[in-house]
Formats: sequence, structure tokens, C-alpha cells
Amino acid sequence: SAPLSTSSLKDDAAVADFSDTVAQRQPDADQLHSAKRAYQHTLLRDLFDFAPLQQRLGSLAYLARQHPNALHGPTEALAPMQAQLQREWIDAAQKFGREMQRLLAQNPDVEHNPALQSRIATAVSWFGERLERHMAEPLAALSVVSDNKVVKKSLSEALNRLREALSLQLAGLQACHQGFDLPSYLQARAVARLPQAEAKAPAADTPDLADLAHPELYQRLRAWRSETATAADVPVFFVLPTAALIAVAETLPSNKAGLQRIKGLGPKKVSQYGAAILELVADYCAERDVVPAEAAPEILDPPKAPKEDTKQSSLERFRAGQSVAEIAAARGLGLSTIEGHLAHYVALGELSLEGLVAPDLAADLTAYFTTHPTVTLGEAKAHWGERASYGELKLVRSSLQAQGR
Repeated sequence: SAPLSTSSLKDDAAVADFSDTVAQRQPDADQLHSAKRAYQHTLLRDLFDFAPLQQRLGSLAYLARQHPNALHGPTEALAPMQAQLQREWIDAAQKFGREMQRLLAQNPDVEHNPALQSRIATAVSWFGERLERHMAEPLAALSVVSDNKVVKKSLSEALNRLREALSLQLAGLQACHQGFDLPSYLQARAVARLPQAEAKAPAADTPDLADLAHPELYQRLRAWRSETATAADVPVFFVLPTAALIAVAETLPSNKAGLQRIKGLGPKKVSQYGAAILELVADYCAERDVVPAEAAPEILDPPKAPKEDTKQSSLERFRAGQSVAEIAAARGLGLSTIEGHLAHYVALGELSLEGLVAPDLAADLTAYFTTHPTVTLGEAKAHWGERASYGELKLVRSSLQAQGR
């Protein structure tokens, strides 16, 4: 197209006035410095905000409960992971948020606040180690295997969204292991947002036969499943999930107890299809001169070890001079769990609130519970928000119970 001539350009008075106004209202150094500080404070709050993880973990756990045979790996870790995230990490993050606000009030410059930087480094280490051990490792071992394309898609998307949020959170924490540094933090988050190249997984109903120990048996099992589903007029995954067929072809079970050790083959499925599956396995082994697995014994519950009095252990450590955080770290438990243990003894009148709740906060909470005797902990938490944790609320209420108030 032809270039515009200068005669085609029109001067607009409003545009000119706007340009003049902008030029006259350039921010000064103090305003820019103030804006930078506000931005740093926002990023610092985001660093210890675990709400996105909580939301995405909840979505995955819900789908896993709806389709228990489609998610493979340490799925039993999801429920305690949810509880730990809510009752321990988020609670601890709220407490740390209050401490950050106190330190920022003394010196709002994050990068030149030695006390705050030291606390950030400690908190980053605490949260990062727990996220790696209790979330990243179990999530890395999870996989989706389902013949139902809709179920497979929804579970895969939920799992990937959670992994992406966790990767972003860990990247930010790792960038601040020596304290908060704005360029390092932003760069780490930007890199974590880049799409990661992943090898495309084979479809759930077409595993790589070269990876199977007995591919011919798998094909026979698959043909049997198809015939059974057609006869019953149901989808094939209603009979058995693909993962269960793969496990049978890999382990060659020789009795029903062996079948029941395979995920997706519970007592009901074994009662329905166990005889047919075992016959297919036995015929294959006889034809190919393959030795099947030994008959699996019945699963017996192991004898229970004497149960430790976990509350008493926390009490003894506290009386020995350990803080709540130190007890939690030493015992591998959450802060709220230890606070719950100690609240038990506060309610019995065996412990005071000294060393457990700050005096000013204890006084405010005591007044609140005294004027609201029927309020629940959930309602109290909603009222106090980040000013008080669940543990602190429970400790103060237990103290009032001990006093008969």
C-alpha cells in the first residue's frame, strides 16, 4: 500500500492535550520507589499463597473419587495431601504473613530488610521441602489410564493443571532460598511458565506391546473383554479397565487371591470374571511353557504395634523447652496437629497459654469467645481471618474451658 502523505495527518487537540498532561505528570523518584515496594510486597504475598494449589488439588481429588480406577499410582496420598495443605501449610503461611507484615512495618524495603530476608529464607526452606516431599513426589508418580476418553481427558487436564501450579510455586520458592530477590524471582517464574516438551503417551487402549512381558496374552484378554462387553451390551471399560488387563498379562496370577492384588479387580469383579481370566492365563502358560505366578496367600492384617500416646509425646517435648514448630519438625507432623495436642492439655488445665499464644492476641480472643460463647471454630476463623490461626483459636477456647467459662 502507498505510504501516507504528511497532508493526511490531522492534529487532534484532545490528543495533544493528553500528551502534554502525561509529559507534565511524570512520576518522580519517590513515586517510582514506592510503586516498586508495593509490587515487591504483592509478589511476596504470592510467594506464600497456596490457594491456587488448594483449588487445583481439590479438583483432582474430586475427579479421582468419581473415577477411582482411572488414576494410577499413590492415589491414597491425595486425601492426606489435601488435609495437610489446609490445616498445616496454609495455616503456617497465614502466621508467617502476619510476621512479614510486622517486619515490613519496621522496614518496608524487602531487599534491604535483613530480619525479613532471614525469615523468608527459613520459610522458603520449610515450605519447599514439604511441597517437594508431600506433593511433587506423589504427583510425579500418578498417571491416567482409562478407556473412557472423557474421563481420561478430564483427569489428565486436572493433573496437569495441578502440576503446573506446583511447578510455579516451587520455582518461586527455590529462587528465594537466600532471601527475596526481585529479578531472580521474576526470572524463575517466567521460566517455569514455559511449556515443557513431553513425550506423547500411548493411548490407554493401545499400550506399546513391545513393553509387555506377554503381549499375546494381553491380546487374548482384550479379545475376551470385547466379547464379554458385547454380550452384556456395555462399554468395554465396564468389564475391566485396560490397566487391569495389562497387570494380568504382566503378573500371570494363578488364583483369585492373586487377581485381587491387581487394582481394578476387586472381590465383585473377581467373582464375575475371575474364573474366565484364570483359565486364559493357565491356557497361555501351558501353551508357551511359561511358569505362572505362585498361588498368592490370603491377605492377613499384620499385628498392630502398640500405639504411641502422640499427645503425651508432644506435651513432653513442649515441657522440655521445644517450640511448637520444633516439635512439628522433629515429629514430622503439622503445626496445627501439635497445637491440637497441646490444646488437649490446656483444656485439662495442665498447660497455660504462655509460649503458645501471644499475650495481646490471647486477651483479644478471650474477650471474643467470652462475648460469643456459642460460636464455632469455623465461624471464629471467618471473623478473625489471618489475624489468628485455627490452632490459636482452639488453644484460647480450650483455656476458657479449663476455667469453666
